[in-house]
Amino acid sequence: MADTKALVILGNGFDVAWGIPTRYLQFYAHSSELKKYAAEGNQLCKHILDNKQGELWSDLEEGLYEYSRAITDKYGENNVEQASW
Repeated sequence: MADTKALVILGNGFDVAWGIPTRYLQFYAHSSELKKYAAEGNQLCKHILDNKQGELWSDLEEGLYEYSRAITDKYGENNVEQASW
């Protein structure tokens, strides 16, 4: 039998209580893919990095909502062009 380890995350801080670096700000600090895509011109990734606030995942979700509202205000609903903004 292989030596395996598993972690089941229950949520609501259980992972953080066990010392696992899964806080919102730790995600930004260690997300090389997010930084890479932002540097390549991905506007969503750039927006996330430029507007990070707070320490909770709900802060990220609020930022995504604001990004969505901004592109909808700019391009309107159901506009394919907004997907490349």
